[in-house]
Amino acid sequence: MEIILVKTNEVVTDDYFKKELHPNTSFPNGPVSPENLDYFEAKRVLSTAPPQGEFWQYPVRDGVERRDGEWVQKWKLGPEFSKMEDRDAYVSEKLAEQRRVVENAITKEREKKILEGATFGKVRLIGNEETIKNLDTLALAAFIRKSIGSKDVTYYRDADNVIHELSPDEMLNLWSQATSYVENLYKKSWALKDGEEIPLDYKDEKHWS
Repeated sequence: MEIILVKTNEVVTDDYFKKELHPNTSFPNGPVSPENLDYFEAKRVLSTAPPQGEFWQYPVRDGVERRDGEWVQKWKLGPEFSKMEDRDAYVSEKLAEQRRVVENAITKEREKKILEGATFGKVRLIGNEETIKNLDTLALAAFIRKSIGSKDVTYYRDADNVIHELSPDEMLNLWSQATSYVENLYKKSWALKDGEEIPLDYKDEKHWS
């Protein structure tokens, strides 16, 4: 909270008013009372809401002002520039910075979706590193079996702990579907990042399906 000294228009905090300006006066705990403010020829500065500007602007205190008979906080928007080209360069930098933040968020959303996985037929897969390596190994084994005419099945325990008996063709099809699923998520994330404007609802499933 702030206080303005009427004679000098100096703005100070309650703590400074008590300890530095009037160290020999005993004040109650909390804000200085209106009675004490009047006695020392001071007034309470009322808080006001900071203004909202463009995304690249921020509110800056600009002293106090009289409004409807009260002293209130005064604000302005920063930063300020003496040259328009300086402002334009700053805005461009902030736009690029903002876009990088959103692009990183899209990458995190993609990785989240990969980790969550999906269901392919009756097989539930998640996209952690162990599952991916295991799937690659089993797909290679299925390819070798198929190439030599073997019909031995692969026993695969999915993310729901359900065991599936998969023929070489079924195992390869599972690997192909899972790979395509991940590739599609990458393509969707790239499309979002490469667009002229990144939609605010980039997490919505319509951008990923």
